[in-house]
Amino acid sequence: MKIKEKIQWLLKEGSFRRNVATMFSGTVVSQVVYLLFYPVLTRLYTPSHFGQYAIFLTFLSILSLLATGQYEQGILLPKKEKNVKVLSLGAIFIAAVMSILLTAVLLLSRPVLQKYNLFNNSDIISFLGISVFINALYQIGIYLSLRKKDFKSISAINILNVAFSILFQAILSQTSLKEFGLSMGYMVGTLVSMGFLLYQNKRTFVIKNAFIELVGDARNQLVRFKKFPLFNLPATLVNLLANQAPQILLNTFGQSVVGYFSLSQRILGSPVTLFSTSLSHVFKEKASSDYRNKGNCEAIFVKTFKTLFMISIIPFLLVFIFSPFLVPIVFGSQWEMASPYIQALTLMFFFKFTVSPLSYVIIIAEKQKLNLVLQSLLLILIIISISIGLYRKDPLLAVILYSIVYSFIYALFLLISYKLSKNGKKDSSATR
Repeated sequence: MKIKEKIQWLLKEGSFRRNVATMFSGTVVSQVVYLLFYPVLTRLYTPSHFGQYAIFLTFLSILSLLATGQYEQGILLPKKEKNVKVLSLGAIFIAAVMSILLTAVLLLSRPVLQKYNLFNNSDIISFLGISVFINALYQIGIYLSLRKKDFKSISAINILNVAFSILFQAILSQTSLKEFGLSMGYMVGTLVSMGFLLYQNKRTFVIKNAFIELVGDARNQLVRFKKFPLFNLPATLVNLLANQAPQILLNTFGQSVVGYFSLSQRILGSPVTLFSTSLSHVFKEKASSDYRNKGNCEAIFVKTFKTLFMISIIPFLLVFIFSPFLVPIVFGSQWEMASPYIQALTLMFFFKFTVSPLSYVIIIAEKQKLNLVLQSLLLILIIISISIGLYRKDPLLAVILYSIVYSFIYALFLLISYKLSKNGKKDSSATR
């Protein structure tokens, strides 16, 4: 078989490998575009502008999570398209109501926000409320496209999002809106992407039901997938706290320690962002489809695990061995102390790369309550592990224990997810 024919066979239309390659290529291009133009933005905006931008993104991610109630993840599960339509409309309605309520709460909390130098005027708070709704619609659009296996569009929209964001961030830097130009430019990219996603999925919003029947059907679907806001939402919030806890607690040792830790996360997290996340989107669609049609998704689970393991084992091993030699050369001698932190976190990121996409099986199996328990256990163990390092006044010990704890939880997720992947049974409620 010739090389070209072999490649065509490996990447045949609609295959798992082809879908992963499509998502991966879009992620790589969008990341490269952003990295190439990032030095331009750092010259157009001051560090304080980037600080405000970081605060905006933090609030946006948390509030968007609350606004959707995680109902967008349920879009992959119903067997009947009619139920997908009413669930999507129900999720949009909830997002609209929650966005208004969250904006009102933020406006009432303005004195507190100002005290901690978060948001100093009501205009940016109102803009944040609108942004939460836009971001919610964007997430709903992504999951609708995932259900249709429209990976090419998702990849193209990722690139479009980054391109428009950078373009308008640069344009707004030359206007009176410069103070919030980074945040506004980012949301322009999201708004444009959202528009394309909703347009491509416009048939989802064509409903022939009477209004009363539509409301009843939407309510039924929201109740049907109530585990998402009741258990998956808190679990995701707890996971967010678990990810932010190390920076907050390690700050006790000084900002330089936090800097070493952050650089380590950035270096080891890049392959997770570039590849594992792309594969995760494809795995979610395929595993969801297999689970609702076959009653299990063991085959794709095992295949994905083997792929991720073979891809990651050598690179992470090389990083662990050579980071003490390469870090000073690549990042400068002032970052030499970051290499032990990189080595300490290698095990955790190896598990994260390999297991994180597969843990979505817990959501497919609708075991959100179990997910909440595991995430809560993770947060508790992380606080304990880092507290030991604080007590011993040893930041590296804190990071090592943090890595071990996280790796243990990921291993637990792997075992549980695998068991759920092969124990799925046909459930008549999945077709409702």
